[in-house]
Amino acid sequence: MLSASERMAFIKKMRNLPDQLKKVISNIPKDDLEMAYLPGEWSIAQNVHHLADAHMNAFYRFKQILLHEQPELRQFDQKNWARTVESTLPNIEDSLLILRGLHNRWCTLMEALGENDWERRGMHKQVGVVTLEDLLMSYTRHGETHLQQIAQTLQARIEHLQN
Repeated sequence: MLSASERMAFIKKMRNLPDQLKKVISNIPKDDLEMAYLPGEWSIAQNVHHLADAHMNAFYRFKQILLHEQPELRQFDQKNWARTVESTLPNIEDSLLILRGLHNRWCTLMEALGENDWERRGMHKQVGVVTLEDLLMSYTRHGETHLQQIAQTLQARIEHLQN
């Protein structure tokens, strides 16, 4: 289990993700947001939409665990979610707004939890037992992973434009 200060460091990273994301993609032309510059990887827009989708699902799981005794956590099929029409469009503003509002609410909730709350559990068919702390660590890392993926896509974009 994390210490209170370690947990707060994760929460701070989670709170900062929307600003980091906005900063990384702020000067990219809209047309470039939907280009998949790396084979087999999502476009920048798909990454942004995916972050909004995945973190909405995670917030729902978080509240289910907090409010119910060992709830069953539903699977999130990211591939199917990434195929819906709004997840493929270059307009990322709505997803950025979702992430900002969602992370503000989620972090406010997490900052108010008591020490024992962090040990609450849910059950996921594929993963097994999941605690609130597990979700915090997992989705903080998830955000960081997609920031790295976007950075790699941007580097590939630069190389593509130079050729």
